[in-house]
Amino acid sequence: MRTCIVFMALIIYSINVLAQNERNLKKIQDKVMSENMHNGNTQRYLSPSDIGGSPYLRTDFQKSYILKTNGTEIKDIPLRLNMYRNTMEFCKDGKILEIAFPTEIQRINMSGDIFIYARFMSRNKITHGYFQVLYDGDYKLLKKHNVILKPTDSSSSKDSLHFVAQKAQYYLKHGDSMPRLIISRKQLIKLLQPVHQPVIDFINTIKINATDEPKLILLMKFLEENEN
Repeated sequence: MRTCIVFMALIIYSINVLAQNERNLKKIQDKVMSENMHNGNTQRYLSPSDIGGSPYLRTDFQKSYILKTNGTEIKDIPLRLNMYRNTMEFCKDGKILEIAFPTEIQRINMSGDIFIYARFMSRNKITHGYFQVLYDGDYKLLKKHNVILKPTDSSSSKDSLHFVAQKAQYYLKHGDSMPRLIISRKQLIKLLQPVHQPVIDFINTIKINATDEPKLILLMKFLEENEN
């Protein structure tokens, strides 16, 4: 019963913020879609059908589990990650809604993939977003999925604009600190300070770089096994 009540509350809260979300979405669409396309004296406006690609990590909704910071559980809720808007969406009565109050979420299990919502630095400003947890230990290795919207290069394309997936970014989170973006091997070693020489040797030996996901996961395991 408690889970049901909480789920209904989630829907009510989401509906309450839906108007704001729609205004935000309209603002994005107005900025991008309402630009004029001229062909001689003919003018047409862009519509959603003019946009190719997808802003979603997975287009289909995935059965998910939400654990809130107060210990409340929400089970079997279908979710999908909108990478462009950095939001979690669910469908209710044919409407796409966004999860409200994401700061109250401790973690989401979306078909086996774990996500958290956290503060982080972006362009010298503190913002919030969803991260996929690749390794959960004393240090957490986080992955941020990214997509951008850009004009289609080819004038012959039926899509005037296109969602284009970008390289994922990897972040390191220690304890309650904010996730820090990994940008180089040297900077990674600084993020781990104080760090023992065997860890530095391991990093240099396997030649980790900022986007090598398998090697970054290996490092997390090495840290866990050699924490003393």
